[in-house]
Amino acid sequence: MSVAHHDADAATTRVLFRVTALSQLASVVNTSLLLFILWRLHPPSWALLWWGATIAVSLLRYALARGFQRLEAPDAVALRRWRRRAVGGALLAGLTWAGGIGAMLVAAPEGTRAFVAMVAAGVMAGAMPVLSAVPAAFRGFALPIIGAIVGVALFDAHGANDHILALLTVLLGVVLFHGARHYHATLSHSIRLADRLEGSERLFRTLAESASIAIFTYRETFEYMNPAGEQLSGYTLAELRRMPVDAIIHPDDREDARRRIRQRLQDREAITEYEYRIVSKTGAVRWILLHGARVVIDGKPLGVGSAFDITARRDAEDVIRQMAYHDPLTRLPNRRLLTERLQQALRGSEQRGGHGALLMLDLDRFKQINDTEGHDIGDLFLLDVAQRLRRCVRDEDTVARLGGDEYVVLLEDLAHDEITAAAAAAAVAEKIRRALAEPYRLGPGDVELVSSASIGLTLFQGGAHPPEALLKAADLALYQAKAAGRNTVRVFQAATSSTASGTLPPP
Repeated sequence: MSVAHHDADAATTRVLFRVTALSQLASVVNTSLLLFILWRLHPPSWALLWWGATIAVSLLRYALARGFQRLEAPDAVALRRWRRRAVGGALLAGLTWAGGIGAMLVAAPEGTRAFVAMVAAGVMAGAMPVLSAVPAAFRGFALPIIGAIVGVALFDAHGANDHILALLTVLLGVVLFHGARHYHATLSHSIRLADRLEGSERLFRTLAESASIAIFTYRETFEYMNPAGEQLSGYTLAELRRMPVDAIIHPDDREDARRRIRQRLQDREAITEYEYRIVSKTGAVRWILLHGARVVIDGKPLGVGSAFDITARRDAEDVIRQMAYHDPLTRLPNRRLLTERLQQALRGSEQRGGHGALLMLDLDRFKQINDTEGHDIGDLFLLDVAQRLRRCVRDEDTVARLGGDEYVVLLEDLAHDEITAAAAAAAVAEKIRRALAEPYRLGPGDVELVSSASIGLTLFQGGAHPPEALLKAADLALYQAKAAGRNTVRVFQAATSSTASGTLPPP
């Protein structure tokens, strides 16, 4: 016997014994009701004997059903043995009913045999869905009853009506056997579909629970979450089922995620992909890449999705972005990021009409400090300068380091009036000059240093000049500050620049 055939036989036998156990109560009730009717009409001497035999057979079949249900996984040999017992029990019940029906037909007054035959037909029709799980069991039950009716109708005929009764009984048998075969085929097909569905579910569950990515389903709350998802979120499935779906999403991403969830559950069936942050049970923030889709089950939309932990990738991207746009020592914006922000500032100035300023500064004694105190102290010196610069400007202003001891400060939206803006920029420049002239105490030994800064300043309004031109203008003003004796501030003048030499001398 093949594995599939054995599984199908086991399933149909299990169905037979399950419904057999329940149907014996109905059999006892029917038998008792029929006995009551016979006893009221004409108490035959054999009726109690027949009733007792039927009850005994029902108890035997019930005991067989309970015995099979206690088995966990019968092998092929045991399964054949129990199927034979089931067929034997049905045959014994059929013979018992056949004996009773035959005796009732013989004893029935003329003209009442059709009533007895209808009772027998009802018994067989009721047994058909119960016993058709194993066709041999139904045949074993119905054939003795059909034989009893046909035999009495033919060999103890009271007239033509009995011959018609015999013919109709045979036709009924044909219909019942055809119905039993169809019922068995339908049941077998349903069992195969259920097995396939169960197999698919086991396959999905195995794949989902062994996957290294989070797999989940949700409506208002999570309905399923695999172990990888539980590990990622830190919550168990039982906990997640009590929480709204967006509860674990980072507050900054929650509104966008909530909108996408609503769209997904309403009417958009395309698979989507997007990134957002979640907050685990421990409070850790993790970046995930979510693939989401929508299916309809039992007429209700169900969200399904998978999530990858991309925190390491996002961290690496942040590092790369930091390296690309920031100075590695001070973490200040570098020339590339400064240029982008300057372009944005020029567009903003053109739209709003305000003035901005660009300050370029150079540390006057940096090379000497580096040579005498060493590069470690020199690096600490540059870091301290960066901190002092940040304290001198607003949060919306930009402090950048172009390299070496060269810094740039970008001031935006100073004033619409040029004179007022120039005064504000000059005040910031003077504040910076004084802050950088304060003594420095650096390193474990509190090395005390004194330095100063030369500062070049240029104003801008609108986008008439590109960033390169403004940087050049600030650099020219810085050169003028150095030429004036250092530790001073100079403002770029167009007239001065027009007469400046094409080649700038070194600072």
